[in-house]
Amino acid sequence: MWTPFFSRLVLLRKVGLIVAALTIGSIAYGKSSGQSSTWIPIFGSTSTYGFFMGAAYMRYPTTKFGSYFSVRGMATMHPFWNGGVSFHHWTPEGSIYRTDFTYSGWFDPYYGEGNATLPENRVNILFHYARFSQERLWGVTENLFLGLFLEARYREEREVLDSSQSQFFALESTPVGGLLLEYDSRDSRYNPQKGYYGLARWSWYPGSRSNLDTLAPFQQWEIETRRFQKIGIDSVWALRLALGISDGDPSYLYRYSVGGPELLRGFQKNRFRGKKYYGIQNEIRTPLKKYLSGVAFFEVGDVTDDQFSDILESYGVGLRFGLPPDHQMKVRLDVGFSRDQTAFSILFDHAF
Repeated sequence: MWTPFFSRLVLLRKVGLIVAALTIGSIAYGKSSGQSSTWIPIFGSTSTYGFFMGAAYMRYPTTKFGSYFSVRGMATMHPFWNGGVSFHHWTPEGSIYRTDFTYSGWFDPYYGEGNATLPENRVNILFHYARFSQERLWGVTENLFLGLFLEARYREEREVLDSSQSQFFALESTPVGGLLLEYDSRDSRYNPQKGYYGLARWSWYPGSRSNLDTLAPFQQWEIETRRFQKIGIDSVWALRLALGISDGDPSYLYRYSVGGPELLRGFQKNRFRGKKYYGIQNEIRTPLKKYLSGVAFFEVGDVTDDQFSDILESYGVGLRFGLPPDHQMKVRLDVGFSRDQTAFSILFDHAF
């Protein structure tokens, strides 16, 4: 049932991203009333996917209210590719709307489950992956928001490389819904210098909505807080604390994963997996030139199905390239180190 539909969806996404890439190449960045826009072609290499090329276009508000829109796509030489579209809107009345769609046709490195996996455990799984989410929040106070969300994830394995096993996980399409509580006093959403951000999220899968007939209901609780504070003349200390816990047995798509460009950047993507996790991230962000800044980071965390029993550490350095016209939007280059891996990545925006 899903395969013909998903094939048509993939074709439409390919056509859409090709048209978008051709279009944004002719758009000059600039500012309008309360809005700014930028586009950038990008190419480079990561430790997980190798050489890639791509582009992104972003239009975003320069005040607290307005709309954010982005379209982005990347491809490798294999070929694998991914892309996404996002639309976020903040109203003067205090409401927030967010819609995000991501598709990936790359491969997923898989090392196994738990916090004791080894680099030599890695196999690469070619797959189709799609994620759609929609959020609606209402303002309680100037900085506090309460809302609802719906999210659906889809994953289909195409081929397993470097292994005699033909398939690790069955095709899955699973939706969840839940509640959000968000606090935001940052001076900028995209390049904060001071302020706090907090998020509490409750997710619920009620059962019988997934194509996996044996998937039982499960719940997840996630909480995180971020602090941004100026130190010295122009440097910024950024701190993130995060915790996620599952009640029940979530499917592959909803188990937590650490390692990669978001958390524990010294390990490669999807290195450790489990039903619960925590992470502590510290960054020092220092301007080097008007459009260029340097970053040093140190992170600890763990992920497991049982009790937290290990402290995984990573550290590294990076560069942030500010995109014109106002240098608020960033391209980041990070190199991370850990006890048994080194990882590097090029992505848009700060890690947090």
